[in-house]
Amino acid sequence: MFVEIDRTDRTLLIELVEGRLRDLGPEIRRCTNSGYQQTLQDKKGALQHILHRLHEAEWDVTC
Repeated sequence: MFVEIDRTDRTLLIELVEGRLRDLGPEIRRCTNSGYQQTLQDKKGALQHILHRLHEAEWDVTC
């Protein structure tokens, strides 16, 4: 799937994803339920992947 967004929207998305990643760290450490902790770890991995793709998109040049 391809989503076309402008530079401003991409910057906002990056800020939102980075903010959620910062919030997840302490939430994962405080979590006492191992099942839920794994769910949070999985979310963190997915968000890291999305963030990587958003940063990668900055260098994507299409002619």
